[in-house]
Amino acid sequence: MSDNKIDLSWDILSIILQNRDESLQPILQILCGRQMANSQKIRLALYDGHTIWKHCIVINDDEFCNELLTPFTVIRINKYRLVAKDDDVLVLLIEDLSIIKNGDIVNQKLTKDLEESMEIEKTFDLNSLSSSSKVFASSTKSESNSIAVVKPNMATQEPSNVSIDPQMICPINVITPFYRTWTICAWVMSKSSFRSYSTDRGQGRFFHFDVYDKCSEIRIKCFNEECDRFFNLIETNRCYFIGKGSVRFISNKKLNTIRNDYEIWLDKSSFIHPCPLEIGQCQPKIRYKFVKITTIASLDRHSVIDVIGVIHSVNKTTTTFLQQNQKVVIKRDLVIVDDTKTKTILTLSHEEAENFHGKPGQIIVVKGAVVIECQGKKLVAFGPSMIEPELPETEMLKKWHQALSEQDHQQFLITLSIAGSKN
Repeated sequence: MSDNKIDLSWDILSIILQNRDESLQPILQILCGRQMANSQKIRLALYDGHTIWKHCIVINDDEFCNELLTPFTVIRINKYRLVAKDDDVLVLLIEDLSIIKNGDIVNQKLTKDLEESMEIEKTFDLNSLSSSSKVFASSTKSESNSIAVVKPNMATQEPSNVSIDPQMICPINVITPFYRTWTICAWVMSKSSFRSYSTDRGQGRFFHFDVYDKCSEIRIKCFNEECDRFFNLIETNRCYFIGKGSVRFISNKKLNTIRNDYEIWLDKSSFIHPCPLEIGQCQPKIRYKFVKITTIASLDRHSVIDVIGVIHSVNKTTTTFLQQNQKVVIKRDLVIVDDTKTKTILTLSHEEAENFHGKPGQIIVVKGAVVIECQGKKLVAFGPSMIEPELPETEMLKKWHQALSEQDHQQFLITLSIAGSKN
């Protein structure tokens, strides 16, 4: 290995994590690190030129301290082992490592090819940045190396007026409460309505929106002044730069429809800016984990699932008065079926119920439906729903439904069972 070129162990983290091979000695780069609370152990986010893994902990801290394991430092892991947390996330426990080159000397995130890295900087190709993950440096870096400060009122200005440092763009799956300086480039998947709330501490207003990139997804919440600042700016299926928010652990995961342990609360220092089309035009696909309707009966109450089905019937809207908060909620029930020859009730609420235009025979997809129990199990759509999305599963379900003869169709409807019913 030459002094001027350092080759990371390309994509070796995928091999280690998939095969649980503990005999390798990978060469990796530190993207960020932090001493863990009430412990001498050091938590790292490591990069192999392709994959980022943020669940890495240096457990033998006799030789190394947080000051040595700085961002961009290249290390060789000599001894490690893998353990699984309660949520089945693999944690890389590092028992022995060697420093190959200090981060102050490297001073950049390494790519497979230096020319590729230079081209990324030149063209500001965020498609590459999402996959290769331009991760922020530690908060101890000088302000000149960090992202340009965006004034709150710049959210409505033209993109050319804002300077975004490509080195500070990071994928959603890297940000945690431990890292304070970050900027994401993400697409809006769904947006809630403008709502009010009342607590013992007073009244307020809020809305939330869910965003995603190639790596992950996360919910972003806005309250009061930030609600006023950003509500009209946010549109679904548009791409934005978002930064300087508070990353928090989700307190109530029961009804969390987003696959992330964290959520973002925006504050007065936060900024949101539309991403130029030439940067964000390649929209990543939303990731689904579809569950067959027939399996709903075996799921626990409050389970969150993605579901796809054929609309069998659409009921009219109804209104329900909630005594707890003295509000009227508009609801609409659908009956959906899939190729397991099972049907279930799917309840839409609020604007989703009022503005629903789906018809029987069309395909509906819901991301983040919650299983509830009410005379058998059924679904409530807390996440966004889509009609006839461009998915392989849509075409497969369409072909299955269209292949039914009239006689088969009538018999099919008669013999259908409600998922989770006790009949």
